[in-house]
Amino acid sequence: MNRIQLDDKKVLFDLERVRMGFLYINSKTLPVCHYGPYRHFTPFKIEFVREGEKWKSRKFITCRYIVADRAFGDGEAEFKDDSYQGSRTGEFLCDDERLNRIFEIAANTIQACAFPHRYGNHFRDWLSQEQLDFVENWRGEDSNDRVLVDGPRRDREVWVGDLVPEVLTWMYIFGDKTVIRNSINVILARMTEDGYIPACSISWQTYYEYSAWFLCVFYNYILLSGDMAFLNKNYSSLLKIMDYLKKVIGKDGAFCLEKQQTWAWTMQRKGRVTSSNCVLVYSYRCMAQMSRWIGEEKQAQTFDRKAGELTDLIFRESFDKSRAAFYDIMDDPTRYSLDANAYAILFDICPIQYRERTLQSMKELFRDKFGAVLLNPKEPEDGRNWLHNDQVWPFLVGFEIEARLIAGDIDGALELMLCCHGTMANHGADTFWEVMEPADGSFPVRRNCVADKEEMDTFASACHGWSASVGYLLQRYIGGIRSLSPGFKKIGFDPHPGNLNHIKTHVPTPNGVVKAEMLRLNKNVYSVEIDIPENSQLVYTGTGKFYLNDKSIINATSGKYVLEL
Repeated sequence: MNRIQLDDKKVLFDLERVRMGFLYINSKTLPVCHYGPYRHFTPFKIEFVREGEKWKSRKFITCRYIVADRAFGDGEAEFKDDSYQGSRTGEFLCDDERLNRIFEIAANTIQACAFPHRYGNHFRDWLSQEQLDFVENWRGEDSNDRVLVDGPRRDREVWVGDLVPEVLTWMYIFGDKTVIRNSINVILARMTEDGYIPACSISWQTYYEYSAWFLCVFYNYILLSGDMAFLNKNYSSLLKIMDYLKKVIGKDGAFCLEKQQTWAWTMQRKGRVTSSNCVLVYSYRCMAQMSRWIGEEKQAQTFDRKAGELTDLIFRESFDKSRAAFYDIMDDPTRYSLDANAYAILFDICPIQYRERTLQSMKELFRDKFGAVLLNPKEPEDGRNWLHNDQVWPFLVGFEIEARLIAGDIDGALELMLCCHGTMANHGADTFWEVMEPADGSFPVRRNCVADKEEMDTFASACHGWSASVGYLLQRYIGGIRSLSPGFKKIGFDPHPGNLNHIKTHVPTPNGVVKAEMLRLNKNVYSVEIDIPENSQLVYTGTGKFYLNDKSIINATSGKYVLEL
């Protein structure tokens, strides 16, 4: 780590990027040290215990910078790094340096969230002995307990809703299946006989929406990994989870939730929350596809039917045709929500003929100077819900970005990405934050919304995995590489370069790395070099023409090709 003398009394240690581990200091007196994500923001005090001749940080810490109260000599301070050290094989590079920087920050963020489960949770004083024992004793495959947590400083546990974008980003950039299997298995380890699973791996909170998200997480992992043995092993558990959800699904087939049952946990929203029911539709479709993969066609048809029925209900009771926007609560025209509208497009609930108008309404209703807000109009203030009423949530902005990419609004998607994630980069972020201040796009430091007393702190995480989805989105939609069958056996290729002139995209797959590079030849023609791994097939899924030796093609087997698009 780099040592920077601040003055006669203080020294700054720069770890060069966000790292996790224990700090050791060789000193006769008790050191006074603080840590944090930025040079100007190191508010968290390090407590030490004596270990031989050295002082060791009592807790496992995650930070970029450490400030010590005295100028320790060279070699007297050591940070033993336990960050994820696996190789990164996924890449995105283009002629817009702003997008390159966003991709790098996304990769840094998701890498920092690959956390040893035995060192969670940040709020240990709130945990029961049973929870503490589970934290310290649970191990995954080959005694490996590294999982994807929401944030490596806070909360330091697997949150199922956070896993949705995290799994996609992780698999596209690192492709390490063990980390994802561990993340799934630590949730399944707490599954009860009747199919209940907690929303998170340590504090075991209950969000029924997250039970539906879990099925979607599992589907995306199988699609990208091709890990059919894992699917076969756990398929009966997935069915149990779906059976458990019937307890909170009404006779009309829709979720009916109590307060604090969605990701926006400070809100008053309850009942037939539109966004939660959109997630339920997606979970049915994921279950249908996984059922087909293992030959359970009858079960697949049942899930298809439920998805179709709920889609019709959501559209009938949530969609305001005059504005082409979805209400926050079904059959309640009080307000609109960004998550309902983004999910409706992502999960094919919003009919294609309304997509363009819905995207326009989303911009009119929710757009903020640095991204987008959740509700319009906002809920009445209750002293607590400002966290979800006012803040910009990059993970939710990521869903709108993807909705625009799916609908073909490439310029609008990249504009929003630069507005939100680009702003964090401009503020010096080297990992993406959990939330942003809407006034100036800065990292939030204000009253701690979960403490009993007034306390100035960063309630937010400066490194939050769910905000890193833009890395995957650049590879998947701009670079155009996606999996059409489990494990990328069929590789879809449909790039959307927009105004970019040069794009290089690498995506790890079980059979090797897919490599594609595009170079603009003139206004409408690109030269494409693509390397397809063995035992894989390329399928061009775009609407234009894809030429090899002046012949239009759709499919290509493994090998290296130079084509025109």
